[in-house]
Amino acid sequence: TPPVRRENTAFKLSFAVASLADARAAAKAAGGELDPPEKEWDFQGLRVCDGCDPEGNMIQVREVAVETDLPTEA
Repeated sequence: TPPVRRENTAFKLSFAVASLADARAAAKAAGGELDPPEKEWDFQGLRVCDGCDPEGNMIQVREVAVETDLPTEA
């Protein structure tokens, strides 16, 4: 069963990751969890997602957001 989240804390560790999808898989394999992709958000050029470690401590992971609305060369 997933850990009980300790959301009412004074701090949350944040980690830079290359891929939120890979981090989500790694968290699950280690007994933690990250929120699903639909709960991710963009902030100051980063794609951000919350989750928790196997003991329920809240964490946050951040990857550099990919710009999708840039013009492409013809």
